[in-house]
Amino acid sequence: MRANRGRIVGTVVLMTAAATVATACSAGPSASTDNSPSIDSIAAVVLEATAAGADPSQIELFDDGVITYADYELAMNHFISCATDSGFQVPVTGTVSRGGVTVLNYTITPPRDGDIALADACYERYAYYVDSFWQTSSSDAIAFAERRAAALAAPLRQCLAGYGVDVAQDASFDELTAAAIEHLSVNQQENCLSDIGYSSWEG
Repeated sequence: MRANRGRIVGTVVLMTAAATVATACSAGPSASTDNSPSIDSIAAVVLEATAAGADPSQIELFDDGVITYADYELAMNHFISCATDSGFQVPVTGTVSRGGVTVLNYTITPPRDGDIALADACYERYAYYVDSFWQTSSSDAIAFAERRAAALAAPLRQCLAGYGVDVAQDASFDELTAAAIEHLSVNQQENCLSDIGYSSWEG
């Protein structure tokens, strides 16, 4: 999870639609059937964050076993303060709803001759693990992902078939999206995720 990570929302380190899907499918811990993250999965995140040298202020937000919007906002504010202290301009222009959760809408402008890696280091130290968890593994994010999977599985399967991609009849939605990403890596003009409106789906 550590190499070449882009922030999920609101950054000059932009990711393609396919990469965003891959992050949404893989980042963060697994969840139990009641849309609540398991204790073991949270512990795994804490272990990884600790090993990566995340600031204690970020790690402590997992102590009660959940990540709320207030936790997310606090972690992001710590990141923004760190980036600002390093000379970056990081204006926040309110919030937006994305992937079933509320996130800060912000941009980053580096100082003249500034190294964006400094902002990335601030992000990883103060916010990455909380941000990833909030956007992919909070109960609201999981519920949204389940609704999206139910709505888009059939169109995605049909699109893949139209492009000649062979997938198992019992393939899960994650397996279908993985097949779409793999196919896109070889055939740049055949993007099923774009065709079905994956990234813009907000139902």
